[in-house]
Amino acid sequence: MIDDSDYKPGYFNKIRHTHFIQIINECGFDVIDRACSIGLPTEDERKSFLPEYKSLNEEDIMTLEAKLLLKKA
Repeated sequence: MIDDSDYKPGYFNKIRHTHFIQIINECGFDVIDRACSIGLPTEDERKSFLPEYKSLNEEDIMTLEAKLLLKKA
């Protein structure tokens, strides 16, 4: 969410956690269980977010990794 010049300024190949869950549901799967790794960004990190990330909800900001158990709906 902070420009670290990983490809070009402002480029991120990441899907928000809540959007990922939505995609899974739209593809016909139910999330049976999940284990998420979370982390809180510092206030300085939050101030450094690119503009498109400043309005994200806390779940998307804090979710670093998710392991999901899925079942075909």
